[in-house]
Amino acid sequence: MKGGMFGAIHGEFVVPKEGGGFQTVSTQNGTVTAVDQASVTVRSEDGFSRTYTIADTTRVNGGREGIGSVEVNDQVTVLATVEAGKATATMVINMTRPEWPGWAGPRGGGLEWGPGPEFRKRHGMPGDQEKLKRFPPDSEPAPDSAKPEPVTPTPTT
Repeated sequence: MKGGMFGAIHGEFVVPKEGGGFQTVSTQNGTVTAVDQASVTVRSEDGFSRTYTIADTTRVNGGREGIGSVEVNDQVTVLATVEAGKATATMVINMTRPEWPGWAGPRGGGLEWGPGPEFRKRHGMPGDQEKLKRFPPDSEPAPDSAKPEPVTPTPTT
């Protein structure tokens, strides 16, 4: 995955804390190297690796999934708070298996905006092939008037 928020691969910054004071926030884009119900370890393309604690408040794919939907080798973006050197994930966005409608996901070698395949499957949305309707249907031949006239090239001398 190339970059994430503002093209950053990983970093920390200080923001105002709700209720007063300040807190350190961390962000990282990379590959999951280990994951269980209590933590996820992410390694960025520059070799930086960090383990994040998974809390009851951690949102995975917008809160639709638990950490069980994240697997080793998935590409993720993690947002976390850092206190006394310990990072606790506040949000894990799985770029390999996006769940949000409108999230970009791989399709045909490019990126397209739309519900991910897991979201479509879970919510009964039709797959791409079911949505495509041919016109006219294959069973009905096109009328002769709709067929283009054959073009005979005129020889030039």
